[in-house]
Amino acid sequence: MALPASCIGPFGKLRAGTSRKERAQDDRGFSYALISTGRMFIHIMTNRSKTLYTGVTNSLIRRVKEHKMGTGSGFTAKYRLDRLVHFERFDDIRNAIEREKRIKGWLRIKKISLIVSVNPDWKDLSCEWGLIQVALVPPAST
Repeated sequence: MALPASCIGPFGKLRAGTSRKERAQDDRGFSYALISTGRMFIHIMTNRSKTLYTGVTNSLIRRVKEHKMGTGSGFTAKYRLDRLVHFERFDDIRNAIEREKRIKGWLRIKKISLIVSVNPDWKDLSCEWGLIQVALVPPAST
């Protein structure tokens, strides 16, 4: 449930005087989005065997680093998804979340088609940013 527009100031932050109920709704999933208005991203990560993960974030560089270190999500750590193969920028979190959900609902072949349309060689787009490549090492067994 989204907050009413009257609660949101010009920079995406909650206006002074927002009721406690509206703040509670905000804390259930919209606060991070409202504060991050203007630079939201959806991203698709993959690995050598081309397992796909789609996510949304307000800091693409930070999120890609987390995925590469194995701390981004349990799924990306489990499957070692360490290559950014697609991303899109949005000015509004609602549009980013809508796009993420749409892509997640697609068949695999359609996701692959999207990736190939802009990145036919499946290159790691984050390499161009100068990020340190982090080798994912399995934890030592005790």
